[in-house]
Amino acid sequence: MGRLPYLGKDRERRSSMATPASLLLMSVLGSIGIAAGSVLILGPEDRISLTRGAWLSVLGLIFFVSLFDLLNYVALRTSVGHMFRKKYELTLAEVLDISNKTVSAVQALLSCITGSVVCIWSCTRNFLRSSHFMSEAYAWFGAAYFFYDICHSVFTRRPGRLYFGFVYLMELSTPFVSFRGILSRLKMKSSQLYIMNGLVMLVTFFFCRVVMFPYVCYLYSQLVGLPYLEAVMSLPIGCKIGITVLMLPQLYWFSLMLYGAVRVFCRHAPATSITQHSNCNETCLSRNLHKKETCRDGKNLQN
Repeated sequence: MGRLPYLGKDRERRSSMATPASLLLMSVLGSIGIAAGSVLILGPEDRISLTRGAWLSVLGLIFFVSLFDLLNYVALRTSVGHMFRKKYELTLAEVLDISNKTVSAVQALLSCITGSVVCIWSCTRNFLRSSHFMSEAYAWFGAAYFFYDICHSVFTRRPGRLYFGFVYLMELSTPFVSFRGILSRLKMKSSQLYIMNGLVMLVTFFFCRVVMFPYVCYLYSQLVGLPYLEAVMSLPIGCKIGITVLMLPQLYWFSLMLYGAVRVFCRHAPATSITQHSNCNETCLSRNLHKKETCRDGKNLQN
């Protein structure tokens, strides 16, 4: 696929594009602002009605679609986007992929904010009985993007909402996963930024997706006063199946990430050894040349 031409050369074209870009920005800010305003009037333990939930879903759809279109607009039809594409030699497919990963990172950030609020609220109370409206509100808002039906079918049979908070916090690693894909598209796999982002991604994924479920089970065992294994076995069969279904993919993905991290570090280690070996050879060669020149100078003096 060929490189993208600059779509905003003419002044008239740039001025005509300002209006759609402004509308997209207003759509992004307006949808999330209206959504926030419609739920901040609620009490912490209020429930989200079906009508309000449907309205939040519509606003969520507008927000994510508008954000994706806005990012593409900036990348494809502005001078800044043209400079960015030219610098990294991006194709249309790569631009769309970067926009998609950026939207994914934004969704993950919103999910983590929701999870943090719910966990902070519920951890100071009986987490099996306490609830917070943000857990349901964001489930509706992010329904167009977040697979809420899985979490809903597993965890909503009990009134506790702390589980929602932990499920939302699973998204903490997503921005780093997305940023890793963006750096790959920008041909920056050999950069220190790529390596550091990969390490942060590995750590956040381990704690928020691998350790999270056993930790929630530990909290449950402490609450009910049972040993860990007995508490896990006392969970409803649907809950145990749900945890298993959610846990197994996390273990598989983490093993792939760990394998990739080992490969990256192993690839950099031999390069360092080769460099050191090359420097050593150069040092030895320079010493030998110096000795030969010294001997030659001595012979010349004797002559």
